[in-house]
Amino acid sequence: AAGLTYLLAFIGTLLLFAPEVGRLVGLALQRMEESPPPFTGEQQIQVALALIRLLWWAACFQALCQGGLAIMARFVLPVQTDAEAREAYRRLRLFVNERHGAAIIVRDGQMIARKEELTRHGPGVVLLDAASGVVLEREFYGSRKGDSRPAARAEGTGVVFTTADEYTRPELALDLRKQVRVRGGVKASTNDGLEITASLMCMFQLEPGEQVGGERQHEAYPFNHEAAFRAAYGSAQSKEQSRNWTDLPLIVATELFREQISLRTLDSLFGPTHDDAFPLEQVRREFAAAVRASPVLRERGIQVLVANFDVTALPDPI
Repeated sequence: AAGLTYLLAFIGTLLLFAPEVGRLVGLALQRMEESPPPFTGEQQIQVALALIRLLWWAACFQALCQGGLAIMARFVLPVQTDAEAREAYRRLRLFVNERHGAAIIVRDGQMIARKEELTRHGPGVVLLDAASGVVLEREFYGSRKGDSRPAARAEGTGVVFTTADEYTRPELALDLRKQVRVRGGVKASTNDGLEITASLMCMFQLEPGEQVGGERQHEAYPFNHEAAFRAAYGSAQSKEQSRNWTDLPLIVATELFREQISLRTLDSLFGPTHDDAFPLEQVRREFAAAVRASPVLRERGIQVLVANFDVTALPDPI
């Protein structure tokens, strides 16, 4: 699109100043003769005027190109303010000159970008849909004296313009929708040493934060900057191993499930009480409450909505 803008601007200005170009070409052909006549005063004036008009032509060509890019910038990205439009125009100019930074799309919490895009240096842009967030890190944090910007920032839905020293990674993309994770084959030992097998389920999301008044009441997927930041850095992050925040609820649920089962004997789990109530239902409720109240998950900005388990295998009878 940017190349087409330049081509149309070139053709338009060429047609506008075609007479001057033709006059200069004619004079140049005359000078290529074996014994060209000397320039007359009128011809010298014509050459000077043609050169001035060509310089004007070059200035018009540049103005048309930049004006076309400025108009295009408002449609290429979903900008809403004049400040955002200026930033989009700047990135588009850098893109035309191949000096732009990373151009990334985050859709449903998944980062879409070529591998080489993630390693580009320069001002870039991240486009996020309504169900996504991202954490941006600074490569040279603390290297400039007086620089008060944070080492990282979390951003939500919309268009985000990155600076030359900011970058991100696929594991720092966040899905704001409700997540459901299931783990089967989880083994736990009862208090009397018998082993049972169960399937665990967790439904969770990033903590939405306070939603009192304002536009946030209408957001399908509220974005909480603090919760997003804590979730992104709440799991193991290293070059050798990277664990997504969505893995953590089932890890915590597994430990709490084993802890709950270890406190009871097999008979106390499945034997009905005097009023024909099965204790397993009470264990499920206690398990769900423990997972929802887990400080490990809360500290990492994760809100558990539902936690449950189903026993899939009992020990063989003796």
